[in-house]
Formats: sequence, structure tokens, C-alpha cells
Amino acid sequence: MARRSWAAVAVLAAVLLVVGVLVVLRSSASASGRCADPVRDPLDPRSLQHPLGGAPPTYATEPPTSGPHQAGGHPGGAVAEPLAGPVQVGALEAGQVLVQHRDLAPAERSRLEALGGSQVIVAPNPALPTRVAASAWRTRQLCPGVDEEALRRFIEVHAGRFAQHPG
Repeated sequence: MARRSWAAVAVLAAVLLVVGVLVVLRSSASASGRCADPVRDPLDPRSLQHPLGGAPPTYATEPPTSGPHQAGGHPGGAVAEPLAGPVQVGALEAGQVLVQHRDLAPAERSRLEALGGSQVIVAPNPALPTRVAASAWRTRQLCPGVDEEALRRFIEVHAGRFAQHPG
């Protein structure tokens, strides 16, 4: 009977060891900055609205991917100041991709800014739920850090794709 108890303890210890290794590997992948898979968001029914003054609109997601927006005149490349929600969504509707960030070291920020261009805006955003987020019309990808490969794929797939209303 004692031999069975030791065997059960040995199996339990092996299982716990494997689970522990998987947890460590998963957390190190997360710490390395690997992005989550892109998420397709539902269309905000207010996406045809162009607010002029008044209280700033609220959005269902951060960063927003549809909703009230400012038409035309959107920046390109790296910008130094956060963009208002209506500017963000207007840029997305026009086919631009936003790569936003918070709490990055200067070298990390420089790597992101190198992704900027006429179709890609790189901007700070202190309200992000994660350190880096890419967004396109109705699509966003959250990243715990700078994952250049995933961000380049996101840009390649989404930049230059204009919004099709109503969806």
C-alpha cells in the first residue's frame, strides 16, 4: 500500500512540475511583448456621427475602433501628443492604422515610431489597457510590449482599407 502512495505522490509531483513549467513559459512569453490575437469589434451605431463641439463622445473600447469621428485632416507618422477619440476613429475610417503606446522606454518608443508613415499613426495614449495597441476600423490588437513582427502584420493587413458603412 505504501508503494502505491509513493507512486501517486510521484505522479502528482510530475504533473505539478509540468504545470509550473507551462505557467513560467506563458508568463515569459507575455513579458516578452507578444501581442494577443486581433479582435474584431462590433460596429458602433453612432459611426455616421461627426461631432462638432460639446462633450467628447465615449467609446465601447479603448482604443476605439468605430463610433463618432472627425472627418479628414488626420496626421500620419509619429506624433508627440495623444489623439482625441474622434480623431482616432476618423483616421481608422479613412484606412489608417493607429499604433498607440504608454509607459515605454525611449528605445521601445523609437522602434514603434519607425513603423509610422502616411497610413500609420504612432501616438502616445495614457488610457490604454496595455502598453501597446494597434487599431484599424473595427479591429484592435493589444500587446504587453513592442512586438514588431505582429504589429507589422497588423499594419500590412489593415492599412489602406477604408471603412465600409454600415459594417
